[in-house]
Amino acid sequence: LYPKLAMRVLRNVKFTGDLDFLRQNWETLKFGLDALLKLDFDGDGIPEGYPDEVKNTFDNLEVFGADAYDATQFLGGCKALLTLADMVGDKAGKERIQAAFDKGWKSLERLWREGENKAGEKLQYYVTCFDPKSGKKNTDVWLNQLDSHWYLLSIGEEPLIPEDRVKKILKTVYRNNRAFMGWAMCKTENSRPVKSDQGKDVYTTSNYVFAQLLDYYGMAKES
Repeated sequence: LYPKLAMRVLRNVKFTGDLDFLRQNWETLKFGLDALLKLDFDGDGIPEGYPDEVKNTFDNLEVFGADAYDATQFLGGCKALLTLADMVGDKAGKERIQAAFDKGWKSLERLWREGENKAGEKLQYYVTCFDPKSGKKNTDVWLNQLDSHWYLLSIGEEPLIPEDRVKKILKTVYRNNRAFMGWAMCKTENSRPVKSDQGKDVYTTSNYVFAQLLDYYGMAKES
């Protein structure tokens, strides 16, 4: 959850102007990133953590290797840290953070999928997770893969993911994850319920973020 802390610190500093708070806690923020990078056991630039430990608040979902939510959260946290590094004038720190971001961004591409489901519908999204060691992949469609992208936009920062790709993801999720009362957190690539009870849920906050992104990217009718 450390990347969320980094993004929230950026939000607070931007809206309060409290640079003294940032300076007092900057070394701690960098320590947090260093600690997180130690959980990148396969060296691909995306911290995957220990396989039997819960990595995020979605503790009922089966994930392995690099997953779409944690990978994009990590990159969003790095983006926030790059801005914070500029605020405190830490050039050396920024170079290290940029290197971590670049390595993680390159690995994120391995989660990208363009294909079709059994109904012949186009799929363009980040798969739920991928293990580079075994090649194992979970192709479920995860609603929350754009959460950090939304957060950065909401605090006036540059977006994490290119616009054309975001629109592809939104269209895929909109069509694939529709449920009775909104959009399910996860569905299979064939728009079927996943095994996880949490994955079947329709989260109000997740749907709020999704609706805002649809509206922001010109899909107001869908939102």
